[in-house]
Amino acid sequence: MGFIRINPSASVHESSVLTQSNLAGCDIILEEGVVIEPFVRILPCGGSGSIIIKQGAVLNVGVVIYGGGGVVIGPNTLIGAYTVISATTHNYLMRHKSIKNQGHKCNLKPISIGADCWIGAHSFIGPELWIPDGCVFPNHSSIVKSYETEYAVFDYNLSPVFVRR
Repeated sequence: MGFIRINPSASVHESSVLTQSNLAGCDIILEEGVVIEPFVRILPCGGSGSIIIKQGAVLNVGVVIYGGGGVVIGPNTLIGAYTVISATTHNYLMRHKSIKNQGHKCNLKPISIGADCWIGAHSFIGPELWIPDGCVFPNHSSIVKSYETEYAVFDYNLSPVFVRR
């Protein structure tokens, strides 16, 4: 069985839910100074990766994390309201079998969001990607690939506009 470890200095709003996994090694770890706002859901489903939220990170209202292959959110990173981070996906290739009955893909790589990032509200972050330190994405972003440039600020087309100084 996975465990949930919350640093004493972390703050989790009473309406938020952190669901314990029945799989060993599928843990939820909130480090020092993490803030979990109201109505956040952290669900270690669809895989066996851990969810690690590093020191000082903030998950705003209504954020949902599906753990799947694992999620690491870097220190002092801000995740905007109602963002979905999904480190899992369904199998869907077998035409003769309903998607519902094909289950989740296993052995996915984790999502890694660097330190000091800001993900705008109502965004989506898909499985198996890496966001470098210091990146800024606007509201309603659909982030489905990895990026290489640190401290990049992206526009609504997810093209880097400039690099933070």
